Amino acid sequence: MADDVERVSSDELIRRAKESLAKPPERFDRTSTGETGSDVEAGADAVMPRRPTDPELSRSYRTTWDGDDLVAPVPSEAPEPGTRRGRWWRSIAVLVVVLGLLVVGWLQSFRNERGDAGLTTTSLGDILGESGGGVELSPAVPIDDSWRRHCAVNPSPTHVVSVWRANDVVLDGGQTDRLEWSEAEAIFMPLQPGVGDPARFQPCLTWMTAWFMNDAEWLYGLYYVAWETDIDPDDSGGIALFRGSRCCGVDSDFGTLPNSPSGEYESPWDAHGWNGARWFGDEEASPAGTVDIEGAGSYDGTGYWFEWRKRLDSGDGTDWILEPGQTIGDVSTLNWFLTNLWDDSHRRSYEHAVTMTLAAG
Repeated sequence: MADDVERVSSDELIRRAKESLAKPPERFDRTSTGETGSDVEAGADAVMPRRPTDPELSRSYRTTWDGDDLVAPVPSEAPEPGTRRGRWWRSIAVLVVVLGLLVVGWLQSFRNERGDAGLTTTSLGDILGESGGGVELSPAVPIDDSWRRHCAVNPSPTHVVSVWRANDVVLDGGQTDRLEWSEAEAIFMPLQPGVGDPARFQPCLTWMTAWFMNDAEWLYGLYYVAWETDIDPDDSGGIALFRGSRCCGVDSDFGTLPNSPSGEYESPWDAHGWNGARWFGDEEASPAGTVDIEGAGSYDGTGYWFEWRKRLDSGDGTDWILEPGQTIGDVSTLNWFLTNLWDDSHRRSYEHAVTMTLAAG
């Protein structure tokens, strides 16, 4: 071996390698700009490759010279400000925002024209998959005051689907257990003062959420009516059907029950024959009819609850005659089906017209 070759131990080689690694390398960085340039020297023998000539490529990649090694191009984090691609993406973003605002405005306008902006019609609470399932009932509440406009536009009836009763119902003025009303849909209903009331076409004063079910014999209803002041045990909730006319309907039928048995109206009342001024109790008919509505009411601090059932066909000659699968409340044929609240202290009736399709079983 030649004499000029330095002989070193393995330990010395390791030491020199560590020193070399610890020393920061001489570095040359250059970012491409898209212009064509000359070769750049980085030492006696190192030659920097030519910059890319494609402007799009030069804007998207950086080429870095690191000592004797060429670091691979890496994508840049974002388009450079003022470049054609940057302006293009900025234009797209602005367009998306503008279109989004237009769509939101159109939807709000459409809902306002219908008079039911902010209405929720399917809020039933959380559906559970444990402890027997079922739901915790929760009234469908408005998110703003736009529902008040409902009463000023003489609205069309709300279509309601009564579901087939699948669980036992205890008529105690509220939800007895989570399964009781779990099949029914919550329907939001602004309440409008009755025909002839000077406030009929003014902004609505209150609203209800209603649930409906039926079986082969009974129609079931559950109401929550928002009512925070002027609590009266004789305030009542009910259901009415007028055939032929809103006034003086010989075939009209009405069932109602008080908020509490502690008032003057101690129990549910079944009536017929509205003559424009009053109803007649079924027991006043000749031959006398029977009371074919059952139920109870309650108050929870924010509103009334009314839970009731009325026979589809009592057979006493004073009540409606309905059957599963039937649709009722067609105003085009002068059949009016109304949910109802009676404010006894102010002698005012509130209502909401519906068309209802009874479940067929």
